[in-house]
Amino acid sequence: MQLSIVIPVYNSQRYVKECLDSLVSNKLDSQSVEIILVDDGSSDLSGNICEQYAHDYEYIKSYRIKNSGQAYARNYGTELAKGNWVTYLDSDDVVVDGYIQTLLSLLNRVDKSSILMFRFSRFKCLREDASHRLNLNICNELRTIPKDEAMVDLTLSEWGNYLWNKVFPSKIVKETKLPINSKLEDRETLYKYFEAAASIVVLDEVLYFYRETENSVLNANSVQGKFTVMEDDITSIVHQMTFFKNNGYVEAYKREKAFLYRQALYFIMFVKANDLNDEGEQYKYCLQVLASFNSEFKYMGLKWYAAMKLYQIAPSLLLIYSKIKLKVHRSR
Repeated sequence: MQLSIVIPVYNSQRYVKECLDSLVSNKLDSQSVEIILVDDGSSDLSGNICEQYAHDYEYIKSYRIKNSGQAYARNYGTELAKGNWVTYLDSDDVVVDGYIQTLLSLLNRVDKSSILMFRFSRFKCLREDASHRLNLNICNELRTIPKDEAMVDLTLSEWGNYLWNKVFPSKIVKETKLPINSKLEDRETLYKYFEAAASIVVLDEVLYFYRETENSVLNANSVQGKFTVMEDDITSIVHQMTFFKNNGYVEAYKREKAFLYRQALYFIMFVKANDLNDEGEQYKYCLQVLASFNSEFKYMGLKWYAAMKLYQIAPSLLLIYSKIKLKVHRSR
């Protein structure tokens, strides 16, 4: 089998049909592709929807597990994967028309120990917002990029630290499991996958559409939920930044260091705005990070560079602004 697609599903009944409908085709067969749905203990009808699709399409398999988190569900599906290649989808996202057939064709031209990376686009509402037909002429243009450029791409928003816009050799993802104790398992792992790959092959074409929802991991809607994600965010940035530094990826290191300054400042502002514990280890670490600020303007951008300077000159003004902009209103 050539390709396994792992999709963790949790309380996604609103979107999972749209996700699967963007994938399925009567032209596919179980000899070339499998779609592995892992229902992570959903309390809605997501599991029933998954089982119905598994009944209707021979190449779709559905599994139910007790709720253990997205990383665990992804690991569970990865262990079951039989394909030479593995990729991932989130159950509220959609893909371009002909996505699977395109990947199968492209992978025939990629070294079996390399990673394929493609572009994505964001959308918020209906599938029509993400409608897109593939330009087959563009799809012929694959390019292999140096490893140091690939590491830089992990720090750029247009490529990002996401599993779902990359296809991996099965051996790589099976040997290095995603950490189940982090909300940012993508960032905690992707640099390791890139280092293990023979090369990174890039397609400069959008194949994936990421839906921006309030319920996503990065958009937790409670104070404690946001706080936990932000703690994991800082930790994962430090891990990736340390790897870049220790392995000589200088440009990636500088960019990730600038990102750490930004997120550390945001963390401090959020804690103060919501009257959270400012005695924690992560808070103290972020204060140390800000005290050592020495990033270049070109890596920070105007808004964040100015915010850093304001914090250094008049931190009380910035914290007043935080109270206005970052206060999370708790529901009763």
